[in-house]
Amino acid sequence: AFGKGKLEGVISAETANNAATGAAMIPLLALGLPGGALTAMMVGVFQMHDMEPGPLVFINSGDLVWVVFAAMFYANVSILLIGFLETKTIINLLKIPFQFLAPLILLLATVGAYAVRGLTIDVVMMFAAGAAGFFLRRTGYSVAGMVLGLILGKIGEQTFAQAMQMVHYDFGTYLMRPISLILLLAAVGTSATGIYKAVRGPGQAAKKATNPQSSA
Repeated sequence: AFGKGKLEGVISAETANNAATGAAMIPLLALGLPGGALTAMMVGVFQMHDMEPGPLVFINSGDLVWVVFAAMFYANVSILLIGFLETKTIINLLKIPFQFLAPLILLLATVGAYAVRGLTIDVVMMFAAGAAGFFLRRTGYSVAGMVLGLILGKIGEQTFAQAMQMVHYDFGTYLMRPISLILLLAAVGTSATGIYKAVRGPGQAAKKATNPQSSA
């Protein structure tokens, strides 16, 4: 069904995509761990409203959690109704040339960045971040990874400092505990695997392109 214009293939892919969005909120709210770039940006949104995701979020910010649940339910129902009633109209939006959409999107983004605090520096930072994201995408870097690093960096630094204070800055303590040792090894293994694939991936692809018979 995929790649042949079959409606079932489009429906199945979009259904899985929409289902993953709600499921990604579970580790974010329960453990404070975002599962992707979208939920990482949600961490910043929650912090703007003095809401810290994690085990105590239902105690400290229970009212906001229920607002999030209600908003997600409302969003899914709205998508269903809009999909049934306005699909043909929305398709016409795809025919609008990008040279008309780009100024409108840029205007709305600028107004949104300035409206939060009313500071010009926020608009400057928005343009700087947009330029950085553009060049990162052109050079093959993961923009989602950069977003995760920027948002989770502060949280990771604070958590690491707390963990070191608990053991009086003796890192060897974590190497003596089986659970922490397993988690550390898993983190190192995951990072090493990602680096290995990033380094070997382009070389393997080029090798297969130059020697198609060997890959067959």
